[in-house]
Amino acid sequence: IPLDCRIHGMGDTVKTLEDWLEQARELGRKERYLDAGKFLRKLATEYPESSEAQFLLGVCYLRVGREDLAETSWRRSVDLAPANHKARAWLNLLEKRDPTNFELAEKGSGAIVGDLDSCWDPTA
Repeated sequence: IPLDCRIHGMGDTVKTLEDWLEQARELGRKERYLDAGKFLRKLATEYPESSEAQFLLGVCYLRVGREDLAETSWRRSVDLAPANHKARAWLNLLEKRDPTNFELAEKGSGAIVGDLDSCWDPTA
């Protein structure tokens, strides 16, 4: 799968990072976790600054039973974007902690925390 954002497919349309992320989400929604994971590993390599790519990769890893790799991806996601509450919530859930209980780490953020319903869950 080419990820170099050259003209791809539909006429003169150039795919953006968000287009690639949506493609990965679609694979996850179809329960094609291995395909989504392979795609996201390549995406994360080509866009190492993408917190969302790391987050989605972590979800794929979790769905195929690799909690260790899911944790690594989610920690990278948080390192890239400390305000990534989705990744923090999934880390808390993975660590068997209340996923809504990370307000103290985000003092004064004003964010609605722990909303796992808005996280990409490919099983939904």
